[in-house]
Amino acid sequence: IEQVYQDGDQEGPNGVWIIKMKATDEGTVEIKKQLELIRKKFETCSSMNNTLFGRLLLDMGYYTKAESYFQMMLNVLPKKHKDRASVYDHIGDLHMHTTSWNEAFKCFSQAYEIKMKSCHHRYLGETLNNIGNYYKAIGYFDMACSFYEKALNCESIDENNNCIIQLNLCSIYLKQKQYNQALDLCLKARDKLQQVQPSLYTEIIYCHGIIGDIYFNQQEYATAESFYFTAFKMSKIHLVIGDRLRTKCIEALIDLYEKQDQRQRAIDFCREQLSFHEKYLLVDNSHHHTAIIAHLLLKLHELCANDESKKLSYCEKALKISVENICVEYELITKCLMLMGHYYKDSQVKDKARSHYLSAKEIQMKIYPPEHPIHTQTQELIDSVQH
Repeated sequence: IEQVYQDGDQEGPNGVWIIKMKATDEGTVEIKKQLELIRKKFETCSSMNNTLFGRLLLDMGYYTKAESYFQMMLNVLPKKHKDRASVYDHIGDLHMHTTSWNEAFKCFSQAYEIKMKSCHHRYLGETLNNIGNYYKAIGYFDMACSFYEKALNCESIDENNNCIIQLNLCSIYLKQKQYNQALDLCLKARDKLQQVQPSLYTEIIYCHGIIGDIYFNQQEYATAESFYFTAFKMSKIHLVIGDRLRTKCIEALIDLYEKQDQRQRAIDFCREQLSFHEKYLLVDNSHHHTAIIAHLLLKLHELCANDESKKLSYCEKALKISVENICVEYELITKCLMLMGHYYKDSQVKDKARSHYLSAKEIQMKIYPPEHPIHTQTQELIDSVQH
């Protein structure tokens, strides 16, 4: 994951280079901290030893390597091994990160089935929470709420994961406009999380973001900004560049400035963050974790209300980066395709509009369940640009 040697090259006589290498532990302190946080978060998990390294790769954003590791574990673990269910849970969570929701649900369902058939159902809360996350992601909020509540009722859920599930439930209350209920539960979870050592920074950042959203939706913008900015500052310290939660912290501040009629401030902040992330993520042309750049380009697309050519340019750039990104976000690609389809539809370029809508539909068929209303909505757009 990190380098294990440092080079000390120098040119010797007659143009001969002398290569000196020394062992280094650079990066190991951060890795040890990450491992300790993972142990704390999954301390009641039945398979911590077999999934720890894969979970580290996943949390650090190395999705391809994490998937290879977890698939290896499935290949080497016996069919009836007690840890297979949790491996499926982690693979499902990986698919959630790439927004491959159908695949995520298949994995969570396999984990659920295994746990229900074995004596390890005491770890069922982890899977129920994951299924809740799946339903939240595809917009089925009542179903998500039901699974989060089931997860909270599992006796084996420890205090830390209980708080995490409560935060997930808060996000549903927010969608349902139950603001007081969401805020009360969120504050209780935050108070408990702040007592945990080592601190679960990701969950605390997530919590501050939800509280900010609650105040934002009630038009209490000054209070919302306080929580959003706290989350943003913490994300810069504790989350890797390109982390999706860190991206959401940036997007929240942009949306807040725009809502307060501070469009230029929103544009300036968005461009500042875009420049920063381009500098660090595109420097080696590896296209690793560059989805955040696409997200920021789409934010600029939203902010350029009256400049259609510039909006199209931002979408095209975002689509190119999304497709080339090693850590693919399928939903992000469909968003780019749909926006470009809308542009060509409004411009009466029906062939291009239809082409983009069809490409979006092809991905949607892979990531959403067959009965999801998005399929009908996209098909209606396709029909609207038929000759």
